[in-house]
Amino acid sequence: MENPSRPIFLWILFGLSVNIALAALSVRPSDTVSVVGTETYFDCASTIKNQSIEWYHYPIGTSEQKLVYGHNRFHLPYLGRFHLKVYNMTGAYRSNLLITDVTEGDAGVYECQDDGGLGNKSQAQLTVLHSEPLCSSNMTSGEVIVGVNNCGFTPEAVKFSCSVKYTGKTPPTLEWIRVGQNAPLADGVAFNRTSDTVTADLTLEGVSSTDGQSFTCRAAKTSTSTEFFSCSSGVVSIWHATNKFSLTEKKLNESVNCEEENSVHRSLCSYEWTKSDSKGEAVVSTEPAMRPDSLGLYRCTINCTVKRQPCSINRMMVNVVDPGSMNGFLLQTTTQTYEASYKSAFIVVLILFIILIILIVGLGAAVFICRKKKRQYRNANSLMMEENNEKKGEIQKLQNELEEERRKYNKLKSNDAMEGPGFDGMLAKAQAQWAREREVLLKRLEDLKKGPVGVEYLAKPKLRGIIKTAASSSENKSIKGVALFNNELYIISQKESKVEVYDSTSLQLCRTWKQEELTCPEDACACIRNRCLYISENKQHVKEILRIDPNGKIINKWQTGNEVCRLSVSSDATVVAVVHDNSKLMEYSADGNHIRTHDLSLVNIEHPMHALKLRTGNYLIIHGYLEDTIHRMCEMDVGSNRIAKSFGREKGRGDDQLSNPSCLAVDREGSVMVADATNGRIVLLGSNFEFKRKIVTKEDGINIPTRILLDEFNRTLYVGDYKSNDRVLYAFEIE
Repeated sequence: MENPSRPIFLWILFGLSVNIALAALSVRPSDTVSVVGTETYFDCASTIKNQSIEWYHYPIGTSEQKLVYGHNRFHLPYLGRFHLKVYNMTGAYRSNLLITDVTEGDAGVYECQDDGGLGNKSQAQLTVLHSEPLCSSNMTSGEVIVGVNNCGFTPEAVKFSCSVKYTGKTPPTLEWIRVGQNAPLADGVAFNRTSDTVTADLTLEGVSSTDGQSFTCRAAKTSTSTEFFSCSSGVVSIWHATNKFSLTEKKLNESVNCEEENSVHRSLCSYEWTKSDSKGEAVVSTEPAMRPDSLGLYRCTINCTVKRQPCSINRMMVNVVDPGSMNGFLLQTTTQTYEASYKSAFIVVLILFIILIILIVGLGAAVFICRKKKRQYRNANSLMMEENNEKKGEIQKLQNELEEERRKYNKLKSNDAMEGPGFDGMLAKAQAQWAREREVLLKRLEDLKKGPVGVEYLAKPKLRGIIKTAASSSENKSIKGVALFNNELYIISQKESKVEVYDSTSLQLCRTWKQEELTCPEDACACIRNRCLYISENKQHVKEILRIDPNGKIINKWQTGNEVCRLSVSSDATVVAVVHDNSKLMEYSADGNHIRTHDLSLVNIEHPMHALKLRTGNYLIIHGYLEDTIHRMCEMDVGSNRIAKSFGREKGRGDDQLSNPSCLAVDREGSVMVADATNGRIVLLGSNFEFKRKIVTKEDGINIPTRILLDEFNRTLYVGDYKSNDRVLYAFEIE
């Protein structure tokens, strides 16, 4: 009799075999080369959609397996120097491992492996260069290699050397190329490899005129990469000169030139014109071209230093003859004298006319510039008056509210029927609130009386203090948003419904309130005009913005339909939000009514992180994330829907580059501060986006700045910082 459980067992075995067969790695990591201090990444993809992938590291000299990173199909925050980007693609589920600020200890084998127990894995080597390749040469700077034909010198050999130190199992491949060409040189290249150094020597025997160019030594990042780490050897300077002696005749003030037709290394050669007449021989010019102003015999000589030896060549002899045929010079007849006088008068009139035209053009330009400056002054004055009127209205509103608080305080104080500890607490709370609002009012009144004041930042910021939130201390949660209202800092934390409120002067915790609607807050900002906070909330199925009063009570809320990244409040009290994944900018009224939406992808803005609305109506936007090509800050002209100006280009560490910019702030003069996250610095730019300096750096204690908030009244810059085991808010005095 046939066993009834046998078919079931066969079907289970068949299903497991099909699942294992299908679960292959469609994209496997490749061996790569990186330099200390830069970044690198590995690709890996599974054919099973939503299949989790883990990364392991086998350091050099050990077979011990080290788990580097795993994931659960969500974008994860920074985890030290290792980052993971996960995304679905047709027929595969890709998981890229990014390593920033590479060290020598990162060298070794990296293995990507699905964590479904199916055993699919693939390995790749990481070789870490201690520095970029170093080039040297046996030439002195600017030395001429090929000599003058008539000086008897023969071509000599040139040797370039390129070396690089590395850590890794596989040594890097060095190759020499001519600048402007991509094919590696084979002839004259010799290699020497040790356990930690690779050297490539290029020797050019019998240098010819075709060798007069630069050579580059490079190391490829991967076997199929078009990106390289490289160094330049310098230029092989070639000079060929021939002793073309000639004798010509010229007239007075007729130009004559004896410059060598072939390429000349001018830094090692000089020209000398000498004149021979009845008085003897004398030097009259040291330039290749001249205009002889008297009769005589002129000779041009080229003096060069070839292989550190002098060499002279006679190039030209010029005999200056009687200039009687020259227009009006040394004339012989009366008719010719009149003609010369007429021509001289015409030349004088022509010169005066040209001078008059120049004066008229200069005067017109001066008038135009003056009018332009006057218009700019009027516009600036109009903006200043508008700002002062806005401040006056705001102060009047605060005065009315302050008077209301004072009446409430006096009413409580004069109520004889109320007494006891509860009453004393209410009285003390009202008195403290009144004192805080009075301090803010006095500061703003003082600022209004002073008028616009220039900003002068400290050469080095002073650390006022550090705030470590309760959420960070207990669960190491990062700071998601910081807002300033009435001298109080409101701090929201990752996946936390509690909001911690600190005094902005003492940096001490004042109070904590909880709002149950907050489960996954992303950012926060404050509106002084409407006396409220705005907090973006990204629940799994509901994306919304909450308008909350300073004590945690919801005034209203509205859905955005997209996962909002950062918030800001404009000068006209509208709310500006950016959508990171879909590259959109949305603007709402104070009550949540939709005003407009901009598709930023139409102006080549990908993954925006933060946006501010300027008084002109334009938007200031930062964008660039992980593998994006462009990381920059730009101003978008709303009228033409184009980029008006920008700062930054490809991701990098230079003064004109950014890497994962995360947050913006603008001071009263229009200067911009950018949190340059991966580079660990706060960059200060002028109103025209010109680089001024780095205002806060890693030397001041920060690591990865994710949030910044400028408090101009207290001359303080607050920086929300991300470390793997310490997420804090720094307060720097910068002005």
